[in-house]
Amino acid sequence: MSSSPSNASPARWFTCTPVAFGGGPDFFARDSGLLCRGFQALGIDSRAVMPGERKPEDGSDLIRTDYRNLEDPAWWRSHDLDGVVLYAWGRPKFRGVAEAIRDAGLFLVLNQDSGGLVSPRLDLSAWWREQLVVSGAGRIPGGWWRFSKLVLRGLTVGLALSDRLRAQHLRAGKIIACVTPVAAEHYRDYCRIYGGDDFADHVKVIPHPVNPLFRFDGHSKSRTIAVIGRWDDAVQKRPGLMMATVAQLLEIDPEVLVEIVGPSTPQLQQWAERRERVHLHGRIAPE
Repeated sequence: MSSSPSNASPARWFTCTPVAFGGGPDFFARDSGLLCRGFQALGIDSRAVMPGERKPEDGSDLIRTDYRNLEDPAWWRSHDLDGVVLYAWGRPKFRGVAEAIRDAGLFLVLNQDSGGLVSPRLDLSAWWREQLVVSGAGRIPGGWWRFSKLVLRGLTVGLALSDRLRAQHLRAGKIIACVTPVAAEHYRDYCRIYGGDDFADHVKVIPHPVNPLFRFDGHSKSRTIAVIGRWDDAVQKRPGLMMATVAQLLEIDPEVLVEIVGPSTPQLQQWAERRERVHLHGRIAPE
């Protein structure tokens, strides 16, 4: 197989997530599932790949396989592919998957779905603040304990071992795709530390795919903000910060409406009921 994208028609590109997530409509509405469907819309022969047993809700264009196959170059080679977009976050535990795709002779794009602060070596104060956020410190029971473990691990095992293993994972890719310019700068700094400018040149900004449902149709629109997330997840989605931000917006813009979509909490419901221009919708299916 060629190590660069083929000009053959149709091209064959798979996306892969090496975690056994669900494979129904929610999966195909975002990230690797949505990218797979986007490839198909462009006329590319594409499938999404995940490990595990097939589930009733899985889409017909999802391939489930034993995890061992994901670390086998022969398995990837058997699909006669031009390339793969791997959503594995650069984690050392998935290095074997990245290297198997590379060793199969395929063009590998490594999607890095993060803000890029993957090591305290990059920006210690910013990394420290991120650990406060992802641990839920001060916001959920056990958050400070989790924060302590994250910091201790990052400053010991992370610097001594995990950082180097992550770099080995990233070296398998032809492109290291970051979803924002800030994340890309962090990754370029990281790659320079572990491989110099040539390694850093592999980092590119490639934003998340966007569902065609959200394409602007040219008609005038009302002043409305849609705020979408799992608002019952206090750690990752930070509903308190969202409510504070929306409250400030309502104060400075007397016309804007705010539509909040996603699982709610009693606190969020009480907060929204006190504001005429805020509406809760709960979860809305992607279709």
